[in-house]
Amino acid sequence: MSISVMSTPVPASSSADTGEMSLIEALGVAIEAADKGSRIIWQCVEKRRIAMAAAATFHTTSALAAGGAASVECENKTSATNLVTQHSKQCRETIIRILRQYSEEVQREKPHLRFAFLTEELNPGTPLSDDYTWVVDPIDGAASFVHGLPDCCISIGLTYRKQPVLAVVFTPFISSGVRLTVAAAAVLNTKMLDEHGTAAAPTTALPPTPPTPPFPSVVPECNGELFTAIKGFGAFVNGRQVRVNAKVVPATSVVVFNHPCGVMLSTAEAASPEGAAIRRRKCDAAIDCSMAMREELLRLPVAALRCYGSCAATLAQVAAGRVDAYLEPAGKAWDVCAGSLLVTEAGGVVCNMLGRPLDMAHDTTIVAAATQEMADLMTEKCVRHGFGQYWLVEKE
Repeated sequence: MSISVMSTPVPASSSADTGEMSLIEALGVAIEAADKGSRIIWQCVEKRRIAMAAAATFHTTSALAAGGAASVECENKTSATNLVTQHSKQCRETIIRILRQYSEEVQREKPHLRFAFLTEELNPGTPLSDDYTWVVDPIDGAASFVHGLPDCCISIGLTYRKQPVLAVVFTPFISSGVRLTVAAAAVLNTKMLDEHGTAAAPTTALPPTPPTPPFPSVVPECNGELFTAIKGFGAFVNGRQVRVNAKVVPATSVVVFNHPCGVMLSTAEAASPEGAAIRRRKCDAAIDCSMAMREELLRLPVAALRCYGSCAATLAQVAAGRVDAYLEPAGKAWDVCAGSLLVTEAGGVVCNMLGRPLDMAHDTTIVAAATQEMADLMTEKCVRHGFGQYWLVEKE
């Protein structure tokens, strides 16, 4: 079953070609990359299904059993639970190849433009620059994916002057059931242009977008939800504009509160002969802090307290109004780039755990919320308990 995804509406004032790249065109390429990557993920799921069926003797033919022998091959990343699979590598290579090919085509036409790439596996230490930077996580929530859980996604973001300007988050295993034909997407797009044809320009200076079709021509065939955003033009899921739950109050809120299995050590702490003992003490303190904060949230009370495996997918759920606040102490740029733009474009609030503007180049802590009230509530608890200190990154 296929879906068709339209882009955000573009006001007529942005149609002049200024010689810069088209963000709408770039969005279409990012959607294509996510689509191709998702097909690799589904291939992995099918191989695992066949292998499990063969192991359980549901299928007894030698051909089927042989086909299922290639189970998911895993290797450890820097953290014991942060797993990467063979298919994750294939997914990453496919996505990067598509984005790189497009970037090179743009550079041939406009040599003054520069592109960079930032992923966890390839060059995690590369700092963000003012150039266009593709920030990619081929499978965010890799541990969930390896264990057969649905809370994982493909995350593709594009930054300009160190700020996210484009977002694509695709959750292949989570679906709202909303699917659009190309014609339906065109009708919706036309309706939005009629209603919002004078949409406000982006709040920060961005290269204007040249003329483009009303929506990308990419039509993913996989099930799932495709979240998209361009800075200044709203957030969308499967072509329909979404907003955060602006009417939420703490008593009716759904809060997602993650606790990674590990803490950050300073350079001096890591080099110390007591490094292992320091890590253990900080881990214990972080757990105590986390439990105290959870108890406070439950005594407010909030309506529900949850924990999911994918940062980008959870941020997308905040944008869609399904999650009202999200606390993540260990999110890297590839985890938060696309999702944070979805939240702000849907009317939400994004900051670090100190309540300051999110700095993707240095921050690992993130608070995303539907309203400023919810953001203030979460950051107050983080500051009072000192929760974010266990994952702070030293600034150079």
